[in-house]
Amino acid sequence: MTALEAVRLLGADQQHILTRAQLIEHGVPSGTIAHRLRPGGPWQRVLPRVICLQSGRLTPHQRLRAALSYAAPKGERPKPGSVLLTGLAVLADAGLPSAGHPADVEVVDVLIPSSRRVASRDFVRVHRAPSRVGGMPAGWSGTTGCGASGWPGRWPTRRPS
Repeated sequence: MTALEAVRLLGADQQHILTRAQLIEHGVPSGTIAHRLRPGGPWQRVLPRVICLQSGRLTPHQRLRAALSYAAPKGERPKPGSVLLTGLAVLADAGLPSAGHPADVEVVDVLIPSSRRVASRDFVRVHRAPSRVGGMPAGWSGTTGCGASGWPGRWPTRRPS
């Protein structure tokens, strides 16, 4: 199996979203990556270090996966709890009618430990939370996609009436 065939299989499993580190780990030379990312090429750079193995508009699920890949520690595979999706994009993806259609959500919110240095970029908005033992941010419920307060993303000082 060639490197590109292995990458195609991995890409199919990850909705065609991979990091540059994954491509290199699977034996794709930097020159091949650059050639495929050229204008009019078959791949596209989505975010720094994040590549889509197809051209065209990303699906809502691809945007979520790209946001996770971007906010993960550089050169590492995302570990469970190291980056968490939160906010309107998750609620829309879950089918909550008041959140709107997933394709209409412009921003994907991610929650990372406060010790990490990742900047908000393009469609990804980064939020930081203090870490606790186990790597999960403090106040994270882990099951709902919301903080312990029940609010996604930034927690307001008061609940709307």
